[in-house]
Amino acid sequence: MENVARILIVEDHEATRETLTLLFQREGFLVSSARTVREASETFERESPNVAVIDIGLPDGSGLDLVEAFTAKDPNVRVIVVTAKDGDKLPDEAKKRGALTFIQKPYGFRDLLKAVNAVLNRT
Repeated sequence: MENVARILIVEDHEATRETLTLLFQREGFLVSSARTVREASETFERESPNVAVIDIGLPDGSGLDLVEAFTAKDPNVRVIVVTAKDGDKLPDEAKKRGALTFIQKPYGFRDLLKAVNAVLNRT
């Protein structure tokens, strides 16, 4: 039996979070989601995802702090950061903290799916 990847979606916008959850489930992934830094931290501990897709702007903190926390707890987790925030330094900061990929909003689901598949294929 094939090993199914576990994805954690961290997104405060409810419709986006629910849509991404459904779309990734349809692609065969096991999906968990969280709305806040706190929920994401608790879910990460409980679920041990292979991939975390993290929005930077969360109601109770920065997704960049989650990137750093997640990669410190599990160096094998693959992190993709998504954001609508502008800033030339954000991609570098995200990667410095442990993200493998940075995607600027708006993005298409196929772009995000391609990024998830790409980070899962890295060794």
